[in-house]
Amino acid sequence: MPGSTIIIKSNGDLVSEDHEKSPSLDFLQAAVGGYIEQVPLFTHVEVNGERLRCVAFCNEEGKLHGLPLNSVATRMWQTQVGRPLGDVLVGDILLVVGDAHFRGEV
Repeated sequence: MPGSTIIIKSNGDLVSEDHEKSPSLDFLQAAVGGYIEQVPLFTHVEVNGERLRCVAFCNEEGKLHGLPLNSVATRMWQTQVGRPLGDVLVGDILLVVGDAHFRGEV
């Protein structure tokens, strides 16, 4: 089943791409610029007024490498959780949006 990816760039730009099949590990790593880590509790994104399930990934070593703060993704993450988390997201953040199979959750 098709799905899409959304990259939330650290400068606030959004880059969306439709896919016919789930993105590969190479694609995920290229999108965040290194090893991937799933962002806990970042499970939904609003697209065109519709709330959709997603899996969010960040660069696992982003803070160690001094990647810039991603204020847009951090705000989205904290709003979703409904409280301050005491943490921030850095670098480009990748959202994988689609059904459970596309998101890799089956």
